[in-house]
Amino acid sequence: MYAIWNLTNVCPWNCSFCCMSAIGANSQNNINVLTLNEKMKVLRILADNNVKIDFSGGDPLYYPDDFSVVETATKILSPEMIDVSMTGVDFNSSKLALIKKVGKVEISIDNPPNATNKYRPKGFNSSVILILERIVKAGIFCSGVTTLYLETASKDNLKALYNLLCAKKIPKWNIFRYYLAGKGFFS
Repeated sequence: MYAIWNLTNVCPWNCSFCCMSAIGANSQNNINVLTLNEKMKVLRILADNNVKIDFSGGDPLYYPDDFSVVETATKILSPEMIDVSMTGVDFNSSKLALIKKVGKVEISIDNPPNATNKYRPKGFNSSVILILERIVKAGIFCSGVTTLYLETASKDNLKALYNLLCAKKIPKWNIFRYYLAGKGFFS
């Protein structure tokens, strides 16, 4: 079995079209969240039942408690049973070390760094490229994830992204179809 576990709905990027209904890091709307103890119980249940987990969110490594959950998972599950889908915000040596234990990570990237995208905050794609470069340099398997929507689905954008990811030695590229869900919208 495979589970995508959104550890939090908080994402520092707070993109306006997020299909995950992520909320900004400064939001007061982070209600109905499991405690660290409750999350550890869920982790134990999933591990005991041999469930592969993709830690996602929001950003599953943004809060220290969620970081602890993923870190604990690396101690009780083998690396092939863990995936992490993260934003890379506040990427530091501790997060790099944790991702190294996991062995793989995926991060969203929609456009080359010099492109504008009205649905993503300024600096989003530039930040992602820098983080992906660090991850590749550390020898960690990573993938860029592109969601197809108005600002990303052009042939020119996809070709530029492909060339960029190849040049940066990103070994995998996932392309997703956008679904209107969560707070996802286009104006």
